[in-house]
Amino acid sequence: MKKLSSLIVFSLFLFSLTQTNAQMRFVLNGGAQLPLGDFKNSNDIGYGGSVDVEFKMPMIATTFFASAGYDRWKITNTNYSKYVTPFMGGIKYFIYTPGNIISPYIGGAVGIATVNSNVPNSSSESKFIWSPTVGIRISNFDINARYVSYFDNGITISWFGINVGAVLGR
Repeated sequence: MKKLSSLIVFSLFLFSLTQTNAQMRFVLNGGAQLPLGDFKNSNDIGYGGSVDVEFKMPMIATTFFASAGYDRWKITNTNYSKYVTPFMGGIKYFIYTPGNIISPYIGGAVGIATVNSNVPNSSSESKFIWSPTVGIRISNFDINARYVSYFDNGITISWFGINVGAVLGR
């Protein structure tokens, strides 16, 4: 939680320094996180969310972003949970429509994730994480679907997130 708070404070600081011709927005989103493959065999459907800071330069459809998130799943038939805290950076390519009210997009991100669980004798690990995304922006609402994946001891851990969010900023 301290990391997320620090990111929000840092983002607000960057927001105050942004040039007037560049656009900066915050996207707060959350939703269901559906485990896939072997990960599905040991975890129930989870939940998660993220705070994205988007930087859009004028005259181009590409938006750069930094993201901090939190995802959680209950380990099947136990009282334990698995937690993933991803910190990623990436791009989104918007397909603008007349009036820019509805804008579909595709994107991708890479980064580092901290992986934890409350299982006794478990430790926190850092993993390389990646995520392609498709979504649609309707005015100040964002709806997206993300495939998120990382490798853990030769096993692919992946999930599919369906998220809804709000866009703040200009």
